[in-house]
Amino acid sequence: MGWMTLLRLCRWLWLLLWMPYVYGASDSDIQLHGFGTLGLAAGDQANVSALRDLSSNQGTTHYGNPLATDSRLGLQLDAGLGHDLSATAQVVGAYRLNQSIGSILQWAFVKYQPEASWSLRLGRIGTDAFLLSDQRNVGFTYLRVRPPVEFYGFLPLYSVDGGDYQYSHPWGDGVLTAKAFLGQSNPYYFIHGSSLAANTSTEQQLHPIEGGDLVWKNDDWILHSAYVTLEVDASLPGLDPLIQMAQQAGAQYPPAAVSAQNISVKDSHIQFIESGMAYDGEHWNLASELSETLFQSQFKANMASGYVTLGYHLEAWTPFIGYSRVWQIRTAPTANVAAAPPPLQPLLNAINISVFQLTNENQYTQSLGVRWDFYNNFDLKAQWDRSVVLGQGDELWATRVGTVPRQQGVNMLSLTLDWVF
Repeated sequence: MGWMTLLRLCRWLWLLLWMPYVYGASDSDIQLHGFGTLGLAAGDQANVSALRDLSSNQGTTHYGNPLATDSRLGLQLDAGLGHDLSATAQVVGAYRLNQSIGSILQWAFVKYQPEASWSLRLGRIGTDAFLLSDQRNVGFTYLRVRPPVEFYGFLPLYSVDGGDYQYSHPWGDGVLTAKAFLGQSNPYYFIHGSSLAANTSTEQQLHPIEGGDLVWKNDDWILHSAYVTLEVDASLPGLDPLIQMAQQAGAQYPPAAVSAQNISVKDSHIQFIESGMAYDGEHWNLASELSETLFQSQFKANMASGYVTLGYHLEAWTPFIGYSRVWQIRTAPTANVAAAPPPLQPLLNAINISVFQLTNENQYTQSLGVRWDFYNNFDLKAQWDRSVVLGQGDELWATRVGTVPRQQGVNMLSLTLDWVF
């Protein structure tokens, strides 16, 4: 997390504590909450680093920083402002590519709720595209050590700058809630390099982002479905050298220009469709989600992903098993290297690697773990994972090309202490 991140976190907390008083809120109108995870994670491969998601280039490896994958610290301030208005702000410190104030500030919105059945929020809000949309950083709220990487890793969109409208109504023995939102976001992503381009990070410009979700909830069950569409405003800087060289090579070999067009993502659309369910009863705990991610650009293959987690409560102990999978449902087009003039073959081969191997996902993870709720609002978790990369698709690994062991898999062990207050 780093000292600079902690200092920024403290500075934001100080500002947040004083802001409600500026608007006339009293002590009784202000609530301060916090959460955190102290996590250790290591793998059995020296040159392989499994990412938690693409907002970081540090992950689980044999010789790397064992705290980098899961450790985080968060604070949330809720303040009543009167006249059916309230304000919420949340800051989260974690190991990530971008440690700016904008990345640390996860939420900052004003909420208007004149009736219990509907509300309107404006500011920086959560995306609500997943079961764990609001809890991805709060390890205490879910069974696993971390949200399944194959499902949550390649779309690390934590918040949107904009607004949403929510309406709730009783239905059966539960409550049905519908929400629609509109906004934009500029998240930082890790971008793999290739033989002609270095690893880098990029600030994605996503505008507009729009969508909504439906949630039905009672004491035991949660049923969730969501649809999100977004537009990528800018190209990926890590691929600009390849695109420029391919465009220039197009004068000699026209298929090279086609390859340049295929790997450009500027002004392209992405659609995300999700459905999920969760059950938490007296003994059994079940969570599962399925999704499709459809890319207008030929740069990425269309993806399907899903997971299931099953646990059994034994008083304070909950052993669990899990399985998660991501795979391609449309193959991204690649250049015919053998048919190209020999001087252009290294360039087209680098483009193929970037498209097929470094910017797609095709893997599964088997998980086995246990959670121990040893004290009020504290838990300890231990989890073993075995991840296997199938064919091409290394995007969820911060590694050199060809270093991910295929078929035999990578074993990882994680230990975390979670808390909320």
